Amino acid sequence: MQGLTTTRALFLLRNSLSAEVSVFNRHPSMFSLENFKAFKHSCNGCQVLCIAYGSLTLLSVMILIANGSVHAVYDICAGVWLFILLLANVLLAIYVFHMCSSELVRKSQGLVNLIDRMASEKLSSLITPPLHCPASESIELCWTYRDGILVNLPSVLLVPGDIIVLRPGHPVVCRCHSFMRNRSFERGDVYLPEVGHLSSLSSVSPLEPLTVEVTECPAAAVLRKCHMFGAHTISPLEKEYDLVLHSCFEKVLLPAVAFVCFLSSVSRYFAYQRLDLYWLGSFTVDLGIAMLPLLFPSLPIFFIGFKFYNSACLSHTDKYNIVRYPFVDKRRKDSTPFVEDKKAPKRNVFSTAAALFLGRGNGLPFTSNLYPILGSVTSVTMINKKGILSWPDPSVEKAFFFSSDADHPSKQKIRCDTLSALSSITKGAYVMDFSQETTQAFKVHFDDPNWHILLSHLRPLGLNALLNSCLLRSEYCRFLDHLRVIAASAPGTTAVANRRCLCPLRDAMQLSRDAITQFEQPPTVLCAYRRRAAVLPPVPGSPRYKIPLSNLFATINKDKGSCYVQMMCQGSADMVLDVCRYYWDGEVARPLDQTHIKRIQ
Repeated sequence: MQGLTTTRALFLLRNSLSAEVSVFNRHPSMFSLENFKAFKHSCNGCQVLCIAYGSLTLLSVMILIANGSVHAVYDICAGVWLFILLLANVLLAIYVFHMCSSELVRKSQGLVNLIDRMASEKLSSLITPPLHCPASESIELCWTYRDGILVNLPSVLLVPGDIIVLRPGHPVVCRCHSFMRNRSFERGDVYLPEVGHLSSLSSVSPLEPLTVEVTECPAAAVLRKCHMFGAHTISPLEKEYDLVLHSCFEKVLLPAVAFVCFLSSVSRYFAYQRLDLYWLGSFTVDLGIAMLPLLFPSLPIFFIGFKFYNSACLSHTDKYNIVRYPFVDKRRKDSTPFVEDKKAPKRNVFSTAAALFLGRGNGLPFTSNLYPILGSVTSVTMINKKGILSWPDPSVEKAFFFSSDADHPSKQKIRCDTLSALSSITKGAYVMDFSQETTQAFKVHFDDPNWHILLSHLRPLGLNALLNSCLLRSEYCRFLDHLRVIAASAPGTTAVANRRCLCPLRDAMQLSRDAITQFEQPPTVLCAYRRRAAVLPPVPGSPRYKIPLSNLFATINKDKGSCYVQMMCQGSADMVLDVCRYYWDGEVARPLDQTHIKRIQ
């Protein structure tokens, strides 16, 4: 299937976004009544100058100038300096409010111009993620035909007329229509093909995906939603700033200070009993001077400058700091040396802060700044679905195997020192731990430096990683899509990927990839799953908790030399144990009894 070309799709995307930008670009005038209401309080999160604080500051300026014309010249100088500061903050507040209200439109127009330049270059193709890469919550991908090739395209790059493929059990990324079945889909719908009635031991083919045509532009819908719900979301940090300024200061502290100053002036006036005393200096000047320090936090220059400076420091964190891996042994020769954290030069920080203040860069510094969001975080917890701290990259953590050394005292004496380094030893059942490297993602190494002594026990695991490898990712994705549909028809169950990349284990064991040549290729793939019986009692706990659907992904490989058939499998522990009858003890295959199964569980 041909689909759209990359150049044609980029032009259609530019036209769709340009139409949305032109609709929302007709914003009201900067000096309209609605925009003037935003200066009542800084409730819109733009940190504009409040009219109440501005009026009090202006009143203090007038009092200082009036008092200086009668008594001292330095009061006039102070009043002029305060007026200049007030005028600068008013202009700053107007600029910030304008940038907040127009930032989304400006960035959208910049995006349209960027897409237009890319379309003018007549690109032959785009760099896209692998077709069978694992699903991620950070980006939404969709199988799309572009330039006659099926690619894994981000959903925001889809345009009307694109031909996409709906995978079974996956949600639909945008509005589309199937002309073959005359069926329409909306965003969020899940494509669930019909599955016939199956017996307990049925052999079926994986469900096939559905080819449909896109009828809307998802990027234009996202842009329309952003304009509809507003360009700025007030962060908890800005809410706390507004609470302190307009609740604590404005309603409690300022009236209390004004009342105390007024009582002090009245008491001093009657104590001196001098009617010719200058009443303006007694009642107003002292009040204005006492309230001035409380008015300065209302000036937007403090909060805005603080926010952009810390945002600039945050943007330089990734450039001048090195991520540390505390679980890597510093004494290993092949580990990356630990480098001390470096602080960014002040010149770079201030230049970055100025660029953010001018609205440059790829982010949204005024409406969606990262610093207020991170400043509102009170605690951070990193756990996986089992409640245990996980590594940054999912990889092999432990290797479990059996050995018959417990039955041979002579061998126990030889391997006594070696096995003491293992994390768990229980009557012939061993667990070896792995640690992750810092040089490469997913790369691991044995914690025990004498791991090669137990290489005969680990070879079946390495052979499994070689034969049931990531080269079969496309077959496993089809199987997982089939499981999604089955799990949707079985209440209380969910499809979970139980197959992981074991290539780091193979590399850690230094197993040659040429070992695969002694087996016939391609292997026969066998997938199995077990549905939860309806008669079983419900799962205790929350009703939202779902049980993973037991599944098994196996490859059947025929040995060219001995003509024996080897089955290498990965999957749920219960189904793997059901297909196993023997275990390898490092020398021979022994029967697997209930005692061994209990140790595994």
